[in-house]
Amino acid sequence: MESKEKKKTTNRGLSVRKFNYFMCIVAVLVSFVMFFAMQYTSRLYKETRILSDNMVQQTRYAHDMQDASDYLTEQIRSFVISGEKKYLDNYFEEANVTRRRDNALEKIGEYSPDSEAYKRLSQAMDESVDLMNTEYYAAKLAALGYGYDLSEMPAEVANTELLTDDEVRPAEAKKQRAEEVLFDENYKSKKATITTHMQGCLRELTDELAEEQTKLLLRLERQVMLEHLLTIVLIVIMLVIVIVASSQVFYPLRKSVDFIREEKEIPLLGAYELRFIAKNYNLMTMKNRQKKEKLIYDASHDKLTGLYNRRGYEYLLDNIDIETSAILFIDLDNFKGINDTYGHDIGDKILVRVSNALLKHFKDDSYICRLGGDEFVVIMIHTDKKRAGVIKDRITAINEKINKQKKDIPAISISAGVSFGSRGKTVETVFKEADTALYNAKDKGRNGMEFF
Repeated sequence: MESKEKKKTTNRGLSVRKFNYFMCIVAVLVSFVMFFAMQYTSRLYKETRILSDNMVQQTRYAHDMQDASDYLTEQIRSFVISGEKKYLDNYFEEANVTRRRDNALEKIGEYSPDSEAYKRLSQAMDESVDLMNTEYYAAKLAALGYGYDLSEMPAEVANTELLTDDEVRPAEAKKQRAEEVLFDENYKSKKATITTHMQGCLRELTDELAEEQTKLLLRLERQVMLEHLLTIVLIVIMLVIVIVASSQVFYPLRKSVDFIREEKEIPLLGAYELRFIAKNYNLMTMKNRQKKEKLIYDASHDKLTGLYNRRGYEYLLDNIDIETSAILFIDLDNFKGINDTYGHDIGDKILVRVSNALLKHFKDDSYICRLGGDEFVVIMIHTDKKRAGVIKDRITAINEKINKQKKDIPAISISAGVSFGSRGKTVETVFKEADTALYNAKDKGRNGMEFF
């Protein structure tokens, strides 16, 4: 039967350890998955940011093309109306040097050469380039009308051929004709076509951005859900580990401490390692108890009273936790006079009577010692100042009992001094404090007690 129980306990210990190993491995694996999931989420976030940046750039390039086209129209019209050459210079500066339209088309082509937005922008560029021929025509008419030397004009303007009717017009008529070319319905229609293509390009860019963002958002949502799930799994694993550790380690360990304080055998609870320690502790406790009992009965007891003698008292001081104990020094009042009057036999009976009274009231939670003569010491373990009232009641009860004569044993009283141990106090300190308290009790009339 014992073998079966031992085998069952061992198997349970092994299963607990295997379970803990398994949970740790699962936690590590989930942590690795969580790490890579977070890396993937970070990559999705970067893709989203790059997509947004690209779309913003493409939209800006599309606006640049629209602005450049409008700027060219504005400058050529200003030249035709005012005749100031700076406007024509601005026109060709934009067309041949700044080249915002060409740059915009090139950049959008790098991002998405097959997109509908790029096609729309290409159409707008073609229309804009085609419209420039009309603008060159108007610029040459205006240059001749204002009397400019064509050799000073840009080659695009100087090389433009005029219709015979326009070429023979007077200067004012040429200026007027130049304005008509840039403000007639044909020109406006071409500008409207360019604007339509530009708006279509912007619309396509917006739609592409919304579509790509929607796809990325769906991926991000799935990724976030996965991370939430992994987080929940990790939390569950941690909770399980904490619960198992609490039930198999912390709770049994705390219970073991309680049993050790009460000097009892530790129950076999918890993980295999704790049960192994408990078994060995119980064996050592049993051996120590046997040695302690042998010491008490063979070497540490006072033959007259059955209490611990000085040797037992010293052994106790070496082994008790003085920081959680209290020491009572007890003296019989006027014992020497009674002993001289009634003789040593009566004196011995008085000592036995007092010892029995002490045993009756302090037996359960204390070690009672007779140091010699009429000097007694009570060591109360696991005691603090909260039990001062209990101690006082016990001393009072003892005095009430021994103050009454019993047959041939005369009445007597005791005086006691009490000191409580606390963190940091030594045995010597508590000893001196109890001795001082006893002195104070005797100084106040005996038959009582004092606390240090």
